[in-house]
Amino acid sequence: MNNLYPNTNYGYQSSFDPYDNRLLNRPQVTWVNSFNEASNFHLPPDSSIVLLDNTAPRFYLKATDKNGMPMIRAFSFEEIMMNQTPNISADYVSKEEFDALKNDFNSLLSKLGEGEQNA
Repeated sequence: MNNLYPNTNYGYQSSFDPYDNRLLNRPQVTWVNSFNEASNFHLPPDSSIVLLDNTAPRFYLKATDKNGMPMIRAFSFEEIMMNQTPNISADYVSKEEFDALKNDFNSLLSKLGEGEQNA
């Protein structure tokens, strides 16, 4: 503990340490009106903050490195439907389609193998 006045503890020890960085670096959420306002939001070096946009369903994560150089990333909110089946893209095949293709492929391989034996 960093006691600035070592002779004034009067028989008890304080659990509060004014130099404890955990109290200074707690997460914060702040509202802004635009990306421009989020970009201009001042942060001390080596810190981060979540900035929620009042005008759109998005939020910004802004952070600074130990030299105070800022970096900002923008995200949009998207509702997650918990009881809904996932959308399956047309780029994927079902298990049944895959099994049918596998059976066709295996039958072609077996016919090729029979053709080589007869030749």
